Amino acid sequence: MFCLAAARLVVDPLLRSCYIGPIATIIVLLYSMIFYPKTTATFISTFIYMSMLATNMMGLFLTASAGVIVNHMVRILAVNVFLGKLYSPPGVVT
Repeated sequence: MFCLAAARLVVDPLLRSCYIGPIATIIVLLYSMIFYPKTTATFISTFIYMSMLATNMMGLFLTASAGVIVNHMVRILAVNVFLGKLYSPPGVVT
């Protein structure tokens, strides 16, 4: 059980740090687009802003998905350890 808690303590700060960059970038992009509309006056600059926004949104989605998967696997392993079962990957017969 302590090993699982240690794994969660290592992974959680990494996942949290993955949120800071994209969220800050999205805030700066939206602020720039709303309060400085001349920065998106041409097609190329608008395309760059939108592609950066889409890339950061996809990064946030993938980071959130990774957090859900890690949390789910730690929960499954913790329940199996609590019940006295050894974890075996799917398809492995023990």
